[in-house]
Amino acid sequence: MSSSGRYGSTSSVLLFSGFGTSGPGLVRQLQNLYRRPADRQLLDVAAEAVDRAVHRFGAENARHLPPDGIPLRGWLRNQAPITPAALRSSVVEGLLTHLMHLCLLRPGSRAAWSGPVIGLGHSLGLISAVVAALRPDGGQQQFLRDAHESMAMTALTLLRCQQAAGEPHGEPGLVRRYVQLSGARERPGPMVAVSGLAVDRLRDLLAEHLTEGGRPVELGLVNGPSDAVLCGSTSGLLELWFRHRTALAGAGVGYAFLRSTVPFHNSRLAPVLDHLNADRAWAGTSITSARLAAPVYATDFPRNLQRAGDLYADCLSQVICRPLDWSATVRSVMAEHRPSRAYDFGPGVAVRMFTRRCLEPQGDVLEYIPVRPVATA
Repeated sequence: MSSSGRYGSTSSVLLFSGFGTSGPGLVRQLQNLYRRPADRQLLDVAAEAVDRAVHRFGAENARHLPPDGIPLRGWLRNQAPITPAALRSSVVEGLLTHLMHLCLLRPGSRAAWSGPVIGLGHSLGLISAVVAALRPDGGQQQFLRDAHESMAMTALTLLRCQQAAGEPHGEPGLVRRYVQLSGARERPGPMVAVSGLAVDRLRDLLAEHLTEGGRPVELGLVNGPSDAVLCGSTSGLLELWFRHRTALAGAGVGYAFLRSTVPFHNSRLAPVLDHLNADRAWAGTSITSARLAAPVYATDFPRNLQRAGDLYADCLSQVICRPLDWSATVRSVMAEHRPSRAYDFGPGVAVRMFTRRCLEPQGDVLEYIPVRPVATA
């Protein structure tokens, strides 16, 4: 594949995952990083930002937090246990993922990429892609200010979404019936990955479900020609499976509930944006499109966010309530920039896999370079 193009030299994609890859392993990695003075400073700044965000969210909304809250500093210092309930929370998962990205982007530790770059973030990873593309003016202190801002706004975004989403569990009778018929072990929730079924066929099934009076379900993410994620009420997703069981439980088709407590990329969460406008004023946000030194691509429909009128509003609405089309985004980046490699910030390999699948039909190939924390002694 040719690597020449608009820039006249080899360009690289900076690839960031969003959800689906958290867990005890990620917590241990962050605890190891906390032992390093340079990373500890960043992690303390992040913990302070989360504390401020939780305080703003208010004690009256504590029921939307994990039972033991979000004691991020205690987790980092290994002074507070991170419970299974916390790890099941999309709020905690999103925060830990973004925090790991910030550690990998910290001046002095970031990957030594060369040449032009393009930021590309899957779901919540879009916020990390924006941070990666900011002009490096101001050095370490400016990075810490940006990290504090992005952690505070990420925390408030996730908390507001969890509040709006409400109870993630489906009706007990539907859940029991689904487990009996499917044999699935994962707990049903408000997002489900459908694999091995053409997206156009899935759209048809979804349209039939809604026409026949099914509870609201939306096509939230298109990750490839036969990889998608549906989002909505848990009971609605269960109803859809019952109604179209022949197709959704057929040979080669996967219907796997994600470990998510929020139906991201769902229009029912749009009212959250009004709360976040007030949160932005409280936080005094300073990250704008004018500060982007490199292109960052939107994922609802392909466009360069360097030209965004309101970068925060655009990014947050993409994560919260707009559908994601990874295939169209990746194809647009390839056509416009012809990158030859992708620095994969993870965590996990799902987004790398989706990207590879999107490129295969055109015969395009990227060299994938994992970016992970260096092990501590």
